[in-house]
Amino acid sequence: MLKLLYKAITNPIIGPIVVSSIGIVFLSLFYMPKLSAQNQQERVIGETTKIISLLKHSRAYYTDNVVDKIEKKSNLNINFNHKTDENTVPLPATTIHDLSDILTKSDNVHASFYSNYPFPNRSSRVLDSFQKESIEFLTKNPDKIFSKSDIIDGKNVYRVATADILTSQTCVNCHNTRTDSPKTNWRLHDVRGVLEVYVPISDHFMLSREQIWYVILFIGLVVLLFSLHYGILYFKREKELINTASILENEIQKRTKDLHESNQFLLEYKKAVDASAIVSKSDLFGNIIYVNDAFCKISGFSRDELIGQPHNIVRSPDVEKSFYKEMWKTIKSKKIFKGIIKNRAKNGDSYYVAATIIPILDEDGEILEYLSLRYEITELINAKDRALSAERAKSTFLANMSHEIRTPLNAIIGFSDILCESNLSRDEKEYAKIISRSAKSLLGIINDVLDISKIESGKLDISESAFSFGLFSEHIVELFSIVAKEKNIRFIYKTTPALPHTLVFDSTRLQQVISNLLSNAIKFTPEGGSVFFDVSLLHVSNTHAKIKFSIKDSGIGMSKEQQKIVFEPFSQADDGIRRKYGGTGLGLAICSDIVKLMGSRIDLSSELGHGSEFSFVLDLKIEESKEQNEIKKSKLLFGVCKNEDDGEYLRECVKNYLMQLGSVVEVEDFTQDADMVFCFDEDKAVEFKKKHDSIKTVYVGDTEKIKDSASKTYFDYFIDLPIYNSKIVNIVHDNSKAQSQKTISEATSKKFNANILVAEDNPNNQRLIDILLSNLGITATIVGNGQEAIDVYKKIKFDMVLMDVNMPELDGVSATKEILRLQRENSLHKVPIIALTANSISGDKEKYLEAGMDDYISKPIELNKLIEIIEKYLYKNRDFHTLSAKNTDNNEGFEVYRKSDAMKQLGLNESTVDMLLESFFLTLDDDLNRLQSTIDAKDANAIKSAAHYIKSSCSNLAMNEAAKLLGEIEASAINGETKADITKIKSIFYNIKNGLMS
Repeated sequence: MLKLLYKAITNPIIGPIVVSSIGIVFLSLFYMPKLSAQNQQERVIGETTKIISLLKHSRAYYTDNVVDKIEKKSNLNINFNHKTDENTVPLPATTIHDLSDILTKSDNVHASFYSNYPFPNRSSRVLDSFQKESIEFLTKNPDKIFSKSDIIDGKNVYRVATADILTSQTCVNCHNTRTDSPKTNWRLHDVRGVLEVYVPISDHFMLSREQIWYVILFIGLVVLLFSLHYGILYFKREKELINTASILENEIQKRTKDLHESNQFLLEYKKAVDASAIVSKSDLFGNIIYVNDAFCKISGFSRDELIGQPHNIVRSPDVEKSFYKEMWKTIKSKKIFKGIIKNRAKNGDSYYVAATIIPILDEDGEILEYLSLRYEITELINAKDRALSAERAKSTFLANMSHEIRTPLNAIIGFSDILCESNLSRDEKEYAKIISRSAKSLLGIINDVLDISKIESGKLDISESAFSFGLFSEHIVELFSIVAKEKNIRFIYKTTPALPHTLVFDSTRLQQVISNLLSNAIKFTPEGGSVFFDVSLLHVSNTHAKIKFSIKDSGIGMSKEQQKIVFEPFSQADDGIRRKYGGTGLGLAICSDIVKLMGSRIDLSSELGHGSEFSFVLDLKIEESKEQNEIKKSKLLFGVCKNEDDGEYLRECVKNYLMQLGSVVEVEDFTQDADMVFCFDEDKAVEFKKKHDSIKTVYVGDTEKIKDSASKTYFDYFIDLPIYNSKIVNIVHDNSKAQSQKTISEATSKKFNANILVAEDNPNNQRLIDILLSNLGITATIVGNGQEAIDVYKKIKFDMVLMDVNMPELDGVSATKEILRLQRENSLHKVPIIALTANSISGDKEKYLEAGMDDYISKPIELNKLIEIIEKYLYKNRDFHTLSAKNTDNNEGFEVYRKSDAMKQLGLNESTVDMLLESFFLTLDDDLNRLQSTIDAKDANAIKSAAHYIKSSCSNLAMNEAAKLLGEIEASAINGETKADITKIKSIFYNIKNGLMS
């Protein structure tokens, strides 16, 4: 409100009117009424003062000229009762009262006389507040007037009172000598009482002549100011209007010129658009109302043939109706549509346009018409189709090339590896190794070329799955520790026990990156150098772990210029490096792209001649591992010796691993007893062993650096670099068998009891797979195509099928579908089918899995991969739980089954016991399944019988721990208890079987 008033006041047009109006309202409502009241008050005071003065003069005259003569010359009395006594005349005061009454009746003026000392005839009168106040005031101030406004009988009146002073000695004498006088000590000039007069107050304005002139002058001044203000304003606005008109005229001229230029520009632009674009306009119903020459030219229709026709005159029947439905929905909602449209010309030829359709709106925002701008892109579309065709041809070529090269490589690598393990001379074995290394190098180049192709086409995907991070990293370290040792490179592996056990990620791609970086580090590090592989935990939450991978070497290093190109495909630091170290220059480029797909990047720190460090950080999802949660420490006590120079973190790593297995103490001055002691210094270890011969001593470090060969006789075990968990676990495990002075083996042989169907058309690969499976103790039935595989499958029960994809007569995918159909229709046992293929194109694995295959092995076949697949599916089908020795849960930490105990207990030779064990494990799966079924059915008698049956066999074969647990289940069942968990029993059998195989 105040803001609005301020704007009104400051407005030059209405401001003076508003201000004047406010002033006049203020004068009319406040000042003039107040001034009128003051005037009336002054008038009343003046009139009443005259009346009072007149009354006083009348009384003085009456006293001096009438009362005195009557007293001297007449027998009349002077008293207040003159109205009742004919011989009495009124007293002067009584005369005043009577005159007041007469005055009140005639002039509407009321006069009265009152005193604090009334005569007896007025002693009963009651004074009001004004009268009391006036007596009090005037007694003290006889020369002043006392006045007030008041309401009497409902009327507004103004009351004026003056002091009645005794000015005549005659009056003084009279008052003092009368017998009825209320006071007899009056003196001259005493205030006898009060004379009051009041008159009504008029409601009309009362202004003096002078005030009226002032009002007239004020109004005149306002009018004059108004005239001046609006006169000045008029001339000012007139001048502004002239200036504005001039400006507008100039602006109109400028706008006219701009408009003309704009029209010219629009015409030129229209010419440009018409020359380059296909332009048309249509009404609200899609009927053509305008087309340019380009439209007519490309469509083959004339302008007359097009105008008035619906736009679908050029619509291609190949375009779905839903496309146009969506287009109309867009433009009817006043939005711009953009898209590629296939049209048909008058002669039936098709052409493609990139179309932009714009709704033209009127001033009310409603659609008037539609403007279409199109650009022909037929050549671009055809080029795209040719590129896609070329891409498909490239993929087909790569697939065929991969298959044709991998197929012979599979046989070359497989047979050369077999030759390396056969009884050949040293030179012959070396020749076989050269063949194997060369073939594997060629395979690596093929894989790199395929990966680059996948990356360029955007088909390299990250496929996440759960994996054990500890086993994953140890597998990589094991692989490269052999290469590092051959080159006399000190390979240090450091990790932290806080790392999660199971992670979810693409372990295959992660292994590819780490392996490539480690391979480069070892390749570019000279003999006697070192490679440091560090896996550190940066941050961990309940769901994710941020892990840093770092590979640092003491190799040749790189300059700043070399670092800029090292991640580019087919690039190496320089040609000299390529000639000396070999390689295609694809590895780091592939690693960089893979890590980018993983949401990270590879950081490089290097100095020429001082080595390089490659690192990257990944945020990996954690999957809770039941296996990890079940790990319990043993009661073993491990001692760790001091290592003054632990720059390679050997002591820290060993201590971290041991803390997961048992209790760890610091061995100081060789006074602390322990079950096993780990030492890092040759002299201290020998000194300790001399004092504590009964304690098993482990030397950790490079055995080739032991100065005195005699020192080796003091050590029970050796752990060479790099250090990882399974090495330490194997030593602790072997210690329970009382084995001594043994270097840890890097590989273990495994045996399986299974029957596998192999479908492979290549004779060399057939022979290779037969040898590999036979070495694993597996019976292989080999066929040459998919139809033969189906025929054999119908006759024989198999534990697994290895199915080549590309075969004559019937391919592997079709054969798989037929086998799955037979399983469904005949309710047959599900047999895992594993794809074998030399193809390695993106999408192959997904295609095979969608066809019903369970997994995928790429050729050339790697033995470790083959074993991993066999373990995964054979144990899965037989309900085995994969647990390592460190996870056994018993009071002694590691209880190992001894076949010799069974031989001693039964009094049989080893071959007979082997036969009994084979027979036991042959039926064990069915026996355990039967026991589990009785537990699920909560049948106590059946549980007792099934548990007793297995327990008897275990007792005979000295499987005491399993027999004890089965006995507890049997005893509980006798008491009616049906709850039991056989997971631990299965784990014991699994460990026993693995121990017998190793």
